[in-house]
Amino acid sequence: MKYIPFLVIIVVFVACSSNEESTKNTVSIEDLMGEVVEDTKEVAFDKSHIVSDSLALSNVVVSLESLYDTLRLTEIHKLDRYGYNSFLKIRFSQKLNETLSYFDVYQYNFSDSLKLNNAFYNWLDCFGDKCAEIKINKDVKMISTTPSFTLVYDTILVFVKYDVEFETEHIKSFQDSILSKFGSQMRYEIQTDKKGNLKWN
Repeated sequence: MKYIPFLVIIVVFVACSSNEESTKNTVSIEDLMGEVVEDTKEVAFDKSHIVSDSLALSNVVVSLESLYDTLRLTEIHKLDRYGYNSFLKIRFSQKLNETLSYFDVYQYNFSDSLKLNNAFYNWLDCFGDKCAEIKINKDVKMISTTPSFTLVYDTILVFVKYDVEFETEHIKSFQDSILSKFGSQMRYEIQTDKKGNLKWN
């Protein structure tokens, strides 16, 4: 019994010293990840040089605000049924245009390329208005679909459909704006025209 106080003191001393050692060996999250970047608008990832999450499309909105009015879309897309992390859907409508011409942009963010591939391949199995089956890198004529272009990166898929009233130069200019924010290192690029012709670029 006389050794119990001595034993308690030893246990407390050992516990305190081991706690100090573990504190010394702890690495802060800042040390582990490096300097935290304040301006996340320019944070890129993977080989595709795409701005993360919804920032790229938000930057498109800002860059085109003098030409287009924007509103969030609630329209359902076939890609909504697959395992994305987040999405953003925005309609760009031309200012001072009585024809109500528009670009509808759907951006889907996936946690990894496997999840994106699963969603993309399933979408290709039922593409367009009448569920046409599309093969990778195989052009198709006369399918039932709206004019559009699709950009597929490692973890982001961007689908843009647009009004048939748009002139070619407007389509090209809008696509260039998208590419300037998302990057040109996409894995796949698909174009469909108003005749229903689908082309891989």
